[in-house]
Amino acid sequence: MSARNYGQACSVANFLDRLGGRWTLLIIRDLLVGSRRYKDLLEGLPGIGTNLLARRLQELQDLELIEKSKDTNSTGVFYVLTEKGLALEPVIVSMAAWGMQHLRADYAGKLDRPDLLVVAFRVAFNAEQAVGISESYELRIGDTVFHARVDNGKLSTGLGPADHPALVYITDTETFDRLAFGELSPASARENGLLGIIGDETAFQRFLSVFSTPGH
Repeated sequence: MSARNYGQACSVANFLDRLGGRWTLLIIRDLLVGSRRYKDLLEGLPGIGTNLLARRLQELQDLELIEKSKDTNSTGVFYVLTEKGLALEPVIVSMAAWGMQHLRADYAGKLDRPDLLVVAFRVAFNAEQAVGISESYELRIGDTVFHARVDNGKLSTGLGPADHPALVYITDTETFDRLAFGELSPASARENGLLGIIGDETAFQRFLSVFSTPGH
């Protein structure tokens, strides 16, 4: 457990006592994308070091926020969020939303982890615009494929292709960066062959209304 202890009878201090250590919330973020092997987490968090990652994972297991799970198709062991850990999703999404709104100048402008768009699209989701819409979208950003399922104002996202998508959104990471930061419009990207859309044009317009640009 982290040695940090604020010594205050305060729920915020209590939260930070347990989850305020470096890398802890980023591990939770990565597991919100999906289950991860130890080496997946190590590769996705450059600079953490093997010993510190092992310690953080044990701390999170002790807090019953994550657990180990075996893949039925192999002998590999994966880390997954428990129900208690999944309850941290609104915390991570709120942090990401605040960061997107206020810290854009700090961004390097390079989408080096397209898999994290699984979480970013939850930030960009406009639930009010999604009322009455029930359909799925498949997004292919560079080599990463993920899906977003809208069901009457609710959203679920995950890695992998969508089942019967209303549209498939295809672009490279550089173009998506430009789209996300408003340097390029979807119309211009399509006209110049940088953004491909497979599916119903009206579904694309619904997609644009349901998701604000993740970088804004």
